[in-house]
Amino acid sequence: MDNNTQPAPEEVQQPSIFDESVFTPGEYDKSIRYARTALFVVAGVQALVGAYYAYMSPDGTTAAVTLAITLSIAVVFLLLGFYSNKKPYTAILSGLIVYGALLLMDIVVDPTSILKGIIIKGVIIFYLAKSLSDAKEAQEGMKHLKGG
Repeated sequence: MDNNTQPAPEEVQQPSIFDESVFTPGEYDKSIRYARTALFVVAGVQALVGAYYAYMSPDGTTAAVTLAITLSIAVVFLLLGFYSNKKPYTAILSGLIVYGALLLMDIVVDPTSILKGIIIKGVIIFYLAKSLSDAKEAQEGMKHLKGG
């Protein structure tokens, strides 16, 4: 008898990209981290700008409404930043959509607003959009590792 028998072809398992030994979410971490930071930056800017406009508002009612709206938007981006740890693609795509909608609303209200802070707006959109493919792959990989 020969001790060097090879297993039958059906017994040989090919490594999958979704095996824990092969798939590491860390390979996408840098890109996702930049997008997460962008979400947190938007949250912080919204809170600061909202507080400034509320402070500069001529009456208390306008100040309260301004503060409530901008802080609500800030909370949305803050929650999306934290949610990007569990579902990076969903959170980053949602953040990009909400941010884009806010920019469009600003343009409708004040067309000159597109030029205000254009570099920061561009950087935020760049990091969110750039990380979408990595976030999608990471989220799918995490889903398959959990068996779902």
